[in-house]
Amino acid sequence: MAGALRQPLLWLVVALTLAVVGASVWTVRSARGTLATSPDEVKRVAQIQTSDETRDRRALELGLHADVELGDFGLRLHSQTIAADASLQLDLIHATDATQDRHIELLPCGARRWCTDTVLPEARFRFEVSTSDADWRIVGARELGQRQVALTPAWSTP
Repeated sequence: MAGALRQPLLWLVVALTLAVVGASVWTVRSARGTLATSPDEVKRVAQIQTSDETRDRRALELGLHADVELGDFGLRLHSQTIAADASLQLDLIHATDATQDRHIELLPCGARRWCTDTVLPEARFRFEVSTSDADWRIVGARELGQRQVALTPAWSTP
């Protein structure tokens, strides 16, 4: 038995096994918890995935689009196609870390402009802007280093 403990290959196998078990435990622990902002609900029926697309189609029908400007001041949304009196909300879905997801109410701060003083960390986010009654939504994605995000309907004309 003493000779077996001196074999480096045995220790390599033991170390790799412990590393895999440790990484698995860390992965499971970091994946737990509820989402602050959840992505769309998807139904799976007979190997087919479906989701509700009525909000995206409605935004396309209305011809909605907007631009979001990011900076040290927070967020500013500009749009000539959204009704000036609309009550808007912004859902930010982080690309990899659900604990960084955010739900933000946008407040009017000028003619066809909505603002918040929330400053985002330098990270990739999916932006979803909708009305408080969720009648429509427009979406966009922020890549690293990007200071402006264009929001459009998820659907486009063929």
